[in-house]
Amino acid sequence: MQLRVGEPAVGEPLQQLDPLLPRAALQTVQEAVPGSAHRAGRYRASYPVPVPDREPRRRLSASERRRAILDAAQEAFASGGYHGTSLEEVAQAAGISKALIYEHFASKRDLHASLLQFHVEELFARLHANARSGATGEARLRGGVDAFLGWVEERRVAYRVFFRDAADPDVADVTAAVQQQVTGVIAVLMSTDPQRPPGGRVSEDQITQHAQLLAGAVQGLASWWHDHPDVPRQELVDRVIEFAWVGLQRLGERANA
Repeated sequence: MQLRVGEPAVGEPLQQLDPLLPRAALQTVQEAVPGSAHRAGRYRASYPVPVPDREPRRRLSASERRRAILDAAQEAFASGGYHGTSLEEVAQAAGISKALIYEHFASKRDLHASLLQFHVEELFARLHANARSGATGEARLRGGVDAFLGWVEERRVAYRVFFRDAADPDVADVTAAVQQQVTGVIAVLMSTDPQRPPGGRVSEDQITQHAQLLAGAVQGLASWWHDHPDVPRQELVDRVIEFAWVGLQRLGERANA
């Protein structure tokens, strides 16, 4: 999938991240799923407060019904995966008919994409806010990594929905596009620091390749952490920064050898 929102060239100033986040994440989902852009309303995970049985059941508004469907779909997709989940199962979990789902979503793919759209927007907003708060490239990168792992920690079900089917042809274009954007952001953060690790001539291609390695490593570490939640988040952030900064320093040393 070819992204229309420009990926950041290595060396762009940090303010160039603004056009990427969160608009880029939103556009990747809208490009991958035609028709999803016009869908009204955005998903906000709901946690209904139980009410006594004696109270009459209130009819849900359209936005509330849509949200309830998305809540049910998130649990279903996280448990069964994209192909392992049917709209009948989502409807049953939501306590509605399958026909009612079609009043809000054109297809299962549209329903799945709506979940991804919300989570992508939230994730990129966190990356944006944390990355801009650092005074150096290392601090900004640390903030971005911490934001990503914080999202994984707080949104474990969402993480399973997002990455469980990353290789599935029906959803791979969306996840790959977002991952490409993340790699571009990492490359910018690693290349705009005047206090970048010494070593001299580190080429733009090397930084881009290192950013790609780092993005894959962080995702792999997050998947491992999903099964080892007792490990403190800051410990993982420290390991990632050591990997990134020591790696850049070694690249510079080898370039000057």
